[in-house]
Amino acid sequence: MKNVAIANTLAFIFLSVSVAHAEYWAQATFIKGEVTVSPGGNGMAVPLTLGAMLKAGDVVTIAEKGRASFLVHDGSILIGKSGQSISFGPQEGEPEVRINEVVRNIVHSIIEVDDQDPMLKHVGGLRSLQNNVAMVPTNTNLRADQTAVFMWLPRPPVSTYTLVIIGENDFYQEYSSADKTVYRLAPGTLEPGRKYNWEVHDGAQDVAIIPLGSGSFSVATREVCDTVKTMSGDIARAYSNSKDTSDATPSFILYQLYLKHGFTIEALLIAEAMCLRDPENSHFKQLKQDLQKRMNLHDSDIVLLKKEYQVPQFQPE
Repeated sequence: MKNVAIANTLAFIFLSVSVAHAEYWAQATFIKGEVTVSPGGNGMAVPLTLGAMLKAGDVVTIAEKGRASFLVHDGSILIGKSGQSISFGPQEGEPEVRINEVVRNIVHSIIEVDDQDPMLKHVGGLRSLQNNVAMVPTNTNLRADQTAVFMWLPRPPVSTYTLVIIGENDFYQEYSSADKTVYRLAPGTLEPGRKYNWEVHDGAQDVAIIPLGSGSFSVATREVCDTVKTMSGDIARAYSNSKDTSDATPSFILYQLYLKHGFTIEALLIAEAMCLRDPENSHFKQLKQDLQKRMNLHDSDIVLLKKEYQVPQFQPE
C-alpha cells in the first residue's frame, strides 16, 4: 500500500511520457568497457554514451569484459553482461531486475527530452580568473531553508571583500568578508521561488565600481524541494535490495533528479563521486566536464566546493 501511495503521489507530480517522446525505449545508465549501439539494427555500430536515449529496434553490443545497464521506459532495469547483444523492443524479454512504480514515474520524468537533443548540453565556457572571480552559486538552485554559501577566488592584493546580493522586490543586501573568500548566509534570508544576482567587490572601494566577479542563481520553491527530498528517498528504497554495488545506475538516476530540478551543485558533486569511484570511466568524466562548463568551474574549484557542500547521500530517510 505504501508503494502504491508513493506512486500515486509521484504520478501527480510528474508528467507521463508524451506521444512525442514515446519512441524512446530506454536510457543507458551505466557503461564500462567497450559498448556500441547500432541504431535500428542497421549494422552501423557507434560507441554508446552514458545517458543516450535508445529506441525500439536499436541493437547494443557489449564486448568481452564490458558492462552496461539500461533504465527501460516501463521502470525496469536491464543489465547487459559481457559478450551480450541486446535488441531493444517488445522482444527483449524479461529484465533481470524489476523495480517498483516509484521509479517508473521517475523514468517518465527523466525521458522527457527535447526532440533529439540529449539531456546534457555543452554550454558556457571555463571562467577566466581575470574576468570573474565568482565561483558559486551560479546557474543553480539553492534552498531557502539551508545556509547559502557564496564562494569566490582571491584577487591579490585585495584583502577585504564586499558581497552584494540583489533580488526581486527591491531586495538589496551588502555583507563584508574580511580576509575570506567565503560568506555563509543564514537560512531564511532568501525567498523561495525568487531569482537573485550577486557581486563581489573590493571592500576598500565603493560598490559602484565594477565588481571583481558576479553570478546569478534561483531559490527553489518549497514544492520543488519537497519533491527532490521525497524522490531521493524513494529511489534509495527502490534500490535497497540491489546486490551489485558496482552498477552506478542508482547514482546516475539521483544525478539526473538533482540536475532536472536545477540543483547543479549537488549534481556536480554526485558526478565527482562517480568519477572517484570509477576513475577510468570516460562517461562519468564527461558528465562532470559538461556541468563544469555549464557552471564555469575548474577542477580546483570542486575541491573547495566539497569543503562547504555535502554530496547527496544515496540512502532512504
